[in-house]
Amino acid sequence: MASAAPVLREVALDDKYALDTGRVYLTGVQALVRLLILQHQRDRLAGLATGGFVSGYRGSPLGGLDQALWKASRFLERASVRFQPGLNEDLAATSIWGTQQLNLHPGAKADADRPRFDFYKILPGGEEPKVQGPKPPAPDRLTADKAAGRIAAPPQDAAPAKPGERTAALDPSAAAPKAADRFWLQAGSFASEADADNLKARLALAGWEAQVQKGDVPEKGTRYRVRLGPYDDTGELNRAKGELARRGFDVAVIRY
Repeated sequence: MASAAPVLREVALDDKYALDTGRVYLTGVQALVRLLILQHQRDRLAGLATGGFVSGYRGSPLGGLDQALWKASRFLERASVRFQPGLNEDLAATSIWGTQQLNLHPGAKADADRPRFDFYKILPGGEEPKVQGPKPPAPDRLTADKAAGRIAAPPQDAAPAKPGERTAALDPSAAAPKAADRFWLQAGSFASEADADNLKARLALAGWEAQVQKGDVPEKGTRYRVRLGPYDDTGELNRAKGELARRGFDVAVIRY
């Protein structure tokens, strides 16, 4: 009598992170990633609302772990785990140290409704504004002043003013800098948002408030620019540029 064909269980590559019961097949590095998810599940069962933060220099001391963490990002986000690689061991250790001081910042917590646990939100400049679009051309100054009622219409029988006198009367602040002359100091431009966040954190730890501005560059795709400013005063701009250079930050002046 012929034996019945064995029943094959359906398997998927995501089972190593998604399956709650049964048998899964994974490597040692993948097991470390799964450990983070299991710890979150244990905390939830214990009634704890916790978040995880993983950092370190990429490839040291365990090669491939950073790649495994990135590939499992959607599972880690559900478990409130944030992976943020460090530019070096010292910066990674500093960021880990910062997460252990969250109790010093009121309102900083791992919220179950916000699976992305972001350490950098406790640093200065947590909000990242969008890149502003091109400004519309400024209206003619004479037209704007007339519309605002700052210049009275001359009497009909008044003698025409000389060219020099008319210029002085209509534009007493001609020597003042234009309002549109604003500058940024750009510390870096990256294709990776994680690299931009790393530089922003380094600047914050050095006492500088920076912003990450996202923009699309033709033929280059999306870029994440780390910028300080804006500056209206060129003297302040140059002082900041010089101080950043002394701190080891190579910045470029961007007119905006």
